Amino acid sequence: MKNENIKTINLGAHGIVIHLVLPQDENGRYGGGSIVSNLEEVCEHCGHRDCDFDCEEAMEWAQDRDHEEMERKNEELKNNRDYNNRIDGFTSLILSQAVMGIDVESPAYLEALETAEQSIGNNS
Repeated sequence: MKNENIKTINLGAHGIVIHLVLPQDENGRYGGGSIVSNLEEVCEHCGHRDCDFDCEEAMEWAQDRDHEEMERKNEELKNNRDYNNRIDGFTSLILSQAVMGIDVESPAYLEALETAEQSIGNNS
């Protein structure tokens, strides 16, 4: 059943889906919204975004690893947290622009998103 008080925008790229609260005001702004994506890095063992390698599956994996391998894994976790923090800012910006009535579905906007996402990934 479709909620008539919500406008859903599926940007396609990276699973970005925006839900905007209707109606728009006289300036084209929405009443709020939410955003989801599949851009975040997740634990390879449990699939959770905020796992600090303390899930049962990761602890099982770690039992047979040496110190050097665990150091590499800790560095990877730090990088993933940093990347996810940048993605949080990125998706928050997209959402705020959509709520303000900016056309986030335009080809130019979608191209800019792709460029920005690549830049975020290159700075990990």
